[in-house]
Amino acid sequence: MRYEYAPRFTSGSEDDRVDPNITALLEDNEVHGNGTDGTRGSISMDDAQNAMIRNNKFGAKTIGDVSYPKNANDIAIKFGWQKARSDRTDLYNGTATGNTLNGELVVGCGMMDANNAPGGQLTFCSNNTP
Repeated sequence: MRYEYAPRFTSGSEDDRVDPNITALLEDNEVHGNGTDGTRGSISMDDAQNAMIRNNKFGAKTIGDVSYPKNANDIAIKFGWQKARSDRTDLYNGTATGNTLNGELVVGCGMMDANNAPGGQLTFCSNNTP
């Protein structure tokens, strides 16, 4: 699952704007055997704002006699931002909470940017079960 370029700001120096009206909720999913290229998480938030990623389950699992492997490179959730690109929306207000990781990782927790983000913090992670 990918959430990216939302809201889409393309007016150069104004890319660090924040629009609280654009949001995403990725909740209560079983996510297994994804991210085959190894650079993305099975849930990714890239160059986007205001996403809540909660109560999802990751890692290897058998469902209905079908076995699914872990996600590539053990990445459950990935927050990413191509900083200083005026053609992309700045990452802001990404939250991962209450997820069951089953040994997988959340990449980009606590990401900071003192120059652009209100308050400096871009991503928040809490109460994820390892």
